[in-house]
Amino acid sequence: MSGFQRDEDQNQSSTSWWKIGLGIGAAVGVAWVAYEGYSYEKERLENNKTCENLFVSVEELIDSDELEDGDLIEIQRLGYQHWAVYVGKGRVVHVINNGKIKLDNLREVAAGHLCRLNRHMPAAIRRELEPRASREYIVSYALQQVGRTIAYDVKYNNCEHFATECFYGTGFSEQEINLDRNSTICGSARFGASSVQYE
Repeated sequence: MSGFQRDEDQNQSSTSWWKIGLGIGAAVGVAWVAYEGYSYEKERLENNKTCENLFVSVEELIDSDELEDGDLIEIQRLGYQHWAVYVGKGRVVHVINNGKIKLDNLREVAAGHLCRLNRHMPAAIRRELEPRASREYIVSYALQQVGRTIAYDVKYNNCEHFATECFYGTGFSEQEINLDRNSTICGSARFGASSVQYE
């Protein structure tokens, strides 16, 4: 066998091992995405169990005997939840994504989506937080914020932070966990996709 042929065989062998390596990398990336997706969904469902109230229509919620002025309302959206503070007479105070704090009719805010009463008690207990002294104060505080504009940030200063700050005096967001997990999943997916792309 000539030296040229040996070099060619070695190059082909190296290329084959390189492709095998990429294939393994892609498989690991896909497996990681699947595992993270499963873990995220399991965690989301477990977190959902911390609130016993079911999602219902706006009319059902407003007519509910459990809903009180000052309560936190969680509204379903595609891929996230919107949060608002109920201030009575079918109205809520909430933050929209440009940072504006508004007083609106709950029916308009929900826009046909289901919603529920969710005081976030388990999450507050984990943070050693207690509700403000009175519902009257929560409502008064929320109404005083109407018209203000905050430095809105989808992760660090969103509608959930505002609602829980009104209710507990300290804002927090359980959706931060979901955003972190989504970032991890997306990063893993990009890694897997790039490995396949350059085989």
